[in-house]
Amino acid sequence: RAIGVFSFSGFLLEHTKDHADGSPTGGPTNPHHATGLYPLIGELADADVVVIGAPIYNFGVPASLKAWADLVARAGTTFTYSETGPVGLLDDRPTYIVSASGGTEIGGDIDYGTSWLRHVLGFIGLHDVTILAANQLAIDPDSGLASARAHIADIGSLGKAA
Repeated sequence: RAIGVFSFSGFLLEHTKDHADGSPTGGPTNPHHATGLYPLIGELADADVVVIGAPIYNFGVPASLKAWADLVARAGTTFTYSETGPVGLLDDRPTYIVSASGGTEIGGDIDYGTSWLRHVLGFIGLHDVTILAANQLAIDPDSGLASARAHIADIGSLGKAA
């Protein structure tokens, strides 16, 4: 199932309308519940494949993506704590992080964005994560784009073989 782009400002307006004080009140016991405060969780739980655009801004992810992670990581809904630590509650599915950078090497020592996002996704139960990188486009755009296109083609050929 494909979903469209979700506006954070639209979500906040809906959230404010539902909860006059602006605070989250309660929450669903089912992660597929997609009303009130939790439409993003419902969309995420219902998706067969997750694709996240995550450019690298100043070594990390954009603030809007951090806000999305804060909204979907909900104790008792997308994760829980056990005696051995946190357990993700979402069913695993193919998840793709599509990332572009100007000078930061994606997956390198100063890329805090994709490693953080991979961790957050695993925390909520999404472990089948593939990173598609258009790497260091300010340094060598032709090579960065060629590498990204080749990786996308490889993924496409895997889907045809299945």
